[in-house]
Amino acid sequence: MSLLIVAAKDTNEALELLSTKPQKAVKTHFVEELEGIGSFLYDFKDEFLNYEIYYRFDPYRETYLEASSVYKIKIFSDSILQWITENGTKENKLISRYSITLNKIKKFAIRLNNVCDVAINNKYGLVGIGD
Repeated sequence: MSLLIVAAKDTNEALELLSTKPQKAVKTHFVEELEGIGSFLYDFKDEFLNYEIYYRFDPYRETYLEASSVYKIKIFSDSILQWITENGTKENKLISRYSITLNKIKKFAIRLNNVCDVAINNKYGLVGIGD
């Protein structure tokens, strides 16, 4: 199960962007929540700001968050990066429990932050596309 989060005006535009070849051309417009990250985020949700906004993304269907929510998602991704800075010693626990490294979580948070920047600069919302 994976979730793609795309900076776009609407679901149709998000699907068009994802079908663009080569995908490198639109790589700044989306991020993939890799397996294990969703479980980690849920289990540590009280540690992150605005998790309740992020949780609206459904890994099983398409979800649209209005442009007004993008700043909150950006704050959420910043809080993930802050958590990583403060909890570097927990990496072995994360690997054994979720099969993910702090580096993978960090890359996800940075890419999510970048996708939010694209959305903010273009006055887009965020589209979540689940399996």
